[in-house]
Amino acid sequence: MADAQPHVPKSETMLYEGSASCCGAFGDWCRRTKWRITTSYIERTTGLCCTSIENVQLLRVRDLGFKGCCCCGTCATIEVTSSDTSSPVIYIRGVPNSQELYKKLREAVNAIQGNAKLEIDI
Repeated sequence: MADAQPHVPKSETMLYEGSASCCGAFGDWCRRTKWRITTSYIERTTGLCCTSIENVQLLRVRDLGFKGCCCCGTCATIEVTSSDTSSPVIYIRGVPNSQELYKKLREAVNAIQGNAKLEIDI
């Protein structure tokens, strides 16, 4: 029987995979937004029948922001600003343990951009 989990290369680590679970992200819930966030990219899938997939490589991330949510205290919004022309700003809303995800995402961005700078310098 085939593995139901999508393949993640050994060089990547899954940081989060799932949907919004907070009432503060009702719009994302209605659009059936699903997230797949690894140490290499952020992927957002929206829609039920006609799906749309957006992907931003962490190498392109310019800034990360975090805004807490007062409605439940466990969720928040992570703002990702990138040099990607099709998705320059992505808002990751209502995912559980948002602050922990923000910290992991920030570490992954720093690591991947640090490695890229080393490769350019050499």
